[in-house]
Amino acid sequence: ILIILAKQSMHGYSIIQELERKNLFVDERVDNTGVYRALKTLEDREMIRFEWVMDTSGPAKKNYMITEKGLECLKNWIRTLEDYKKTIETIIEDGRKILKLE
Repeated sequence: ILIILAKQSMHGYSIIQELERKNLFVDERVDNTGVYRALKTLEDREMIRFEWVMDTSGPAKKNYMITEKGLECLKNWIRTLEDYKKTIETIIEDGRKILKLE
């Protein structure tokens, strides 16, 4: 969610659609309720905020955007994922050598 909002602000349903497009949940649909719970948690932790946007075709919608605190969290998470990636690559490389899968 943070990486999506780092690109652009959007409302909840658009976030769900973007998650579905990214196909992060192999063979599973995005849990809409879970996304809204995550948005609330991120808001409570001040990593995102929202503004009400009037919609001509219906009720006002919350337009979510990432905060500076959210950007810092995302930067830290990217560094952590990079470390995980290196570790996983080492495990795969060792496994391939041991099992002679090269």
